[in-house]
Amino acid sequence: MDLVFLAGRTLLFRRGSFAMLLAAVAGAVGLQIANGANLEGYAREMFRLGIENIFGHVVVSAPGAEPFADPEGPVARLRALDGVAAVAPRFSQPGVLFHRGRRHPVSALGVEPEAEDRATRFCGRLAAGACPRAGEVVVGGRIAEKLALAVGDQVTLALPVEDLDDLRMVRSRFRVAGVLGPSGGFSLVEYAVYLRIEDLCAALDWKSAATAIQIHLADAALAPALAPRIQEALGPKLRVQTWNEVNGDVRAMIDGMATLNRISQVMVVLAVLIPTFALHWINVLRERRQIAALSAIGFSGRALFATYLLRASLVGLIGAAIGSAVGLLLCRWFLGHPLYEAYGFAVRPVLTADSVLVSVGLVFAVSVAGGLAPALRAARANPALALREA
Repeated sequence: MDLVFLAGRTLLFRRGSFAMLLAAVAGAVGLQIANGANLEGYAREMFRLGIENIFGHVVVSAPGAEPFADPEGPVARLRALDGVAAVAPRFSQPGVLFHRGRRHPVSALGVEPEAEDRATRFCGRLAAGACPRAGEVVVGGRIAEKLALAVGDQVTLALPVEDLDDLRMVRSRFRVAGVLGPSGGFSLVEYAVYLRIEDLCAALDWKSAATAIQIHLADAALAPALAPRIQEALGPKLRVQTWNEVNGDVRAMIDGMATLNRISQVMVVLAVLIPTFALHWINVLRERRQIAALSAIGFSGRALFATYLLRASLVGLIGAAIGSAVGLLLCRWFLGHPLYEAYGFAVRPVLTADSVLVSVGLVFAVSVAGGLAPALRAARANPALALREA
């Protein structure tokens, strides 16, 4: 306790350098907490909009991405598996949507609205209207803007059908039942037309078919472990893939956020280590006479080392506490002022206990490391030489 008291008193004696040390440590902690939270928020938003609303945690399809008949059996077996929260079959087909002389390419998605709602909160994401019934469609927000669509409008959906070596177009009339709200700008959703899967199958002369079965798990982290079990339950005729195998782009973006966070941590290490080392070293040089006096009255080299290392530790502890408060305030500000917000995609900070502890612990460790060499210099100082020079 005597050494802690001495370390604190000598820190206060150097108020200018103490303030600069606190500013360096507190600023690094605060900015790293906010930066890490925003990167985590980006990754979470990308996963929620790009994976959970589009692909699901595990995707079942036929090899070659061709439609497969009678998906009811596989769907029933999947819903009986432990850990599966929702199962949603889909039939995807490219097409063209026509409305009052305008047209635009779309992705026609045949869905079971009830299953889709359980899996992706589909009906809850509508900006207007309701889930589609027989003879109705729900359109993505961007396609609604392009074709000036509103609930109640009549549209024509043209779908290409391959008949032996010939390609023909089938046209069907539908009523717009709803318009999806902003979905993050993903074209697979924004330029999609959702209709009941039986309506799409009938238009394409399929009795019952699907191009994919999307599986949503109670815990997304279990996808790699459950995928082999799902493959075993369905047999070799169907292909089972986890979400990161289906869409490597989203996986790369999420991994990129983790890489950026590590780069940010390296920059924080340098931003803290250089000034703390320099200021502690300068203080030791300026306090050579005091160090010599302490040695003369009986302080050992070990005690001097402990005193100056405690000074660095106190700076790290106080700076980390102030920086944590700054970081939390910054995160609160970013909640109301997102770094990026467009088409329903908003980057808002996501704070976790682990990320805060890592940020605080990293900066604290670096601030202590910055005082290690100056503390060794103080412990090895020659008191006689220091007093002569003074």
